Amino acid sequence: MDWHIVVTFLVLSGVICSLTFLRASADTILMGGLTILVITGVIQAEEAIAGFANEGLIAVAFLFVVSEGIRQTGGFAFTGQQMLGRPNSLTDAQARVMVPSAILSAFLNNTPVVAMMMPVISDWAKKMRISVSHLMLPLSYAAILGGLCTLVGT
Repeated sequence: MDWHIVVTFLVLSGVICSLTFLRASADTILMGGLTILVITGVIQAEEAIAGFANEGLIAVAFLFVVSEGIRQTGGFAFTGQQMLGRPNSLTDAQARVMVPSAILSAFLNNTPVVAMMMPVISDWAKKMRISVSHLMLPLSYAAILGGLCTLVGT
């Protein structure tokens, strides 16, 4: 068996165990695994950083920066709170999340819609005492559904 395979398997196992059992952030653990693969010579440095030049990754990272800026300035918070209102049940809350998300993603790219809605929905869910995890998957599904409804959406 080639030593590259053994090193890759050990690093992958270590990364998965670290992600499962440690409280370190995922980005730190994953970058550590990538660094080990570069240091051991399993991959070249150029190959390691090539993935960061992907246009899709850069766009998503940029959109998260923009959405965080919008969240911190409160630019979308008031509108989002008014749009989401006060739900009577979890199903009502999920519907209130899904409808605007689907409408927006019919005319915009799904990624910025989800990136902009996530902090608003997270803050709203905390105020309404609803588990955020019950709203994020419906948000994603609604964005996908909205994007499929038109030729403009993705």
